[in-house]
Amino acid sequence: MNYEMAVLAALVQLDKPTRPKITEETGISAQRVNTAINYLKDLLNIGIYWHGAKKTGYYQIESWGCLLYTSPSPRDS
Repeated sequence: MNYEMAVLAALVQLDKPTRPKITEETGISAQRVNTAINYLKDLLNIGIYWHGAKKTGYYQIESWGCLLYTSPSPRDS
């Protein structure tokens, strides 16, 4: 989950984040950046979308999904 959190931080902090910018910012390979973005979209339900033309566009977070994780409580037993 460390790669995913690093990519998420880059998506939030960078102005108009692209894969090359995220790779440069995080030091994570381009393929792993793609994998992390897909994980964030599919498993955490974060709405990450590409805006603009293929070569000049950028990623944007449009919805956050649910980032809350709760472990089972002893009261739930």
